Amino acid sequence: KLKVTLAAADAEDPEHERHQNLIAFTNNLEGNLVKLLDSSKKVNKRHEGIGQDLSEAVAALDAMSQTDDELSQALRSLSEGVGRLGRAWVTQSHMDQMEMTEPLKDVVLLSAAAKTVLHHRQSQVQRTLELKAYKATLLKDLQHAEEGLRNPKPKSALDLFKETLTLESPKEQVRGLQQKQVENEKALTAANRQLDDATKSTAEEMERFHKMRVLETKALLVNYAQSQAAFHKRMARIWDEMLPALEGVQACADQD
Repeated sequence: KLKVTLAAADAEDPEHERHQNLIAFTNNLEGNLVKLLDSSKKVNKRHEGIGQDLSEAVAALDAMSQTDDELSQALRSLSEGVGRLGRAWVTQSHMDQMEMTEPLKDVVLLSAAAKTVLHHRQSQVQRTLELKAYKATLLKDLQHAEEGLRNPKPKSALDLFKETLTLESPKEQVRGLQQKQVENEKALTAANRQLDDATKSTAEEMERFHKMRVLETKALLVNYAQSQAAFHKRMARIWDEMLPALEGVQACADQD
């Protein structure tokens, strides 16, 4: 199999630079999406842990409310509020899973699919260039073989040994190379057609990918931001509802 360099691909393929840039873009995008997905999972787990920790604090607050008459009412209010906070954190961690983590997985899959399309076209380019390079090699070998038929030279012991290895006469070698040329030309025609198809489908798929990527990323970010805003408003409201009972302790102390 002949090796085709990037320089050769760049010279032969008018879409080479653009597609290399697209491959670099999708590689970078997928890498960052995976990092964001891992971070999202960690945040969800941490938030669920906060909820569980707050729920554990409720038992301690309840116990304190039973033994401290002066702070009993405030502690009961705090215990109830902290319990609500804990449940809210756990619920929100599950919502974050649906609003951020799961949609992110879909965008990662989109990126992976785009990479597959790009690499498919790249493999078609590679195949076409290899066949072109092989075509040039066959032509050179055929010209050399035909020249040997037209102007035969005395055969050395090495030449005779080579013929013994190949089991082909010079005429048979020429016919074999000509047959290979025919086969190569057929394969090259098919490869060029497949490359044209791959180029067209890649352009269509990448356009669709970019539209879906933007739409899905926007949707998940908007939904996540709205969910977080509503959550923190709810948390602030719970704290506000606890304040009168907590402030009442100080008022009682001042009155005494």
